[in-house]
Amino acid sequence: MAKFSNRDFSGEREIVLTGLDEAGIAGKEYLREALTNCADPMKAIEDFQTENGILLPSLRPIRERERKLKELLQKSFALINVPKIKPVVLCILKNMDRVEDRYLRLLVSNKNLYDECDVQRRQGEVVQKLLTMIGHNVKLYDMVLQFLRTLFLKTKNVHYCTLRSELLMALHDLEIQEITHVDPCFLDSIKRGNEQVLGDLSMTLCDPYAVNFLATSALKIIMYLINQEGYARENTVLVLLLRMLALGLQAWEMISTQVYKEPKLDAQLVTKFLPSLMSLMVDDQVRAINAKLPQDDRESAITTIEHFVHHQMLTRHTFKKME
Repeated sequence: MAKFSNRDFSGEREIVLTGLDEAGIAGKEYLREALTNCADPMKAIEDFQTENGILLPSLRPIRERERKLKELLQKSFALINVPKIKPVVLCILKNMDRVEDRYLRLLVSNKNLYDECDVQRRQGEVVQKLLTMIGHNVKLYDMVLQFLRTLFLKTKNVHYCTLRSELLMALHDLEIQEITHVDPCFLDSIKRGNEQVLGDLSMTLCDPYAVNFLATSALKIIMYLINQEGYARENTVLVLLLRMLALGLQAWEMISTQVYKEPKLDAQLVTKFLPSLMSLMVDDQVRAINAKLPQDDRESAITTIEHFVHHQMLTRHTFKKME
């Protein structure tokens, strides 16, 4: 009986795949074009399989796995504060490709949970491989950082910023001080001639987790200012958070142009935009309170509230002019 190797069929398979395209049937070129122009390669492959009757068992389980993890998270997340259930929920989060914003917001609002999730992330396979490769070698660490900067510059993929942050924090967890103490992000100040440090700092602030934390913290301060009748422009912590957000959001442009300078915060952000936002937030609170009142009391309540707000605004404006 004649024996055939895989090599014997490779040329025939290539002819068949090429012939499919020439015959107007989706083949190799169609699939290459689809993968080149799609946003989700796995979805493109799955669509190609479905449309052409190709049901490879090696690809379908990936989406099935993600669906099952999502269902498990939905059922178990409410029990995340139960000590014996928490490790299970954290394990589900760790293995998901994408976590919905509603879960992220709840995690960020709870410092202990957020820290535990952060440690879980830093134990990821890629980070662990990089840690093993770098060891205590500062030169290797600098080389890895340069690769991450280059990849971020070429792709604009913010997940390289996440990896940069995770790597640094993982080294900090292991107390590898010979590296962490010389990392640009751990410097106390930026000296003249060393402004490129801002590039590294902006990358860590461009990490989506960092952006989420900064934005959430800023909103909490805004709510506090509303309750205390304070001004956004006078709160130094809020202004600092906004400066950090601006620095993170300008990371790619800063590294691309190599102009290492903190972006100037638009004054109208704190003098016009935030006051307008705070006013809308107050309106929402008034509507929420008004909705709970009996129908007969609503009109008088609105009149009272509007008079009170107008009086407060007039008083604060007069006080400011006297300063």
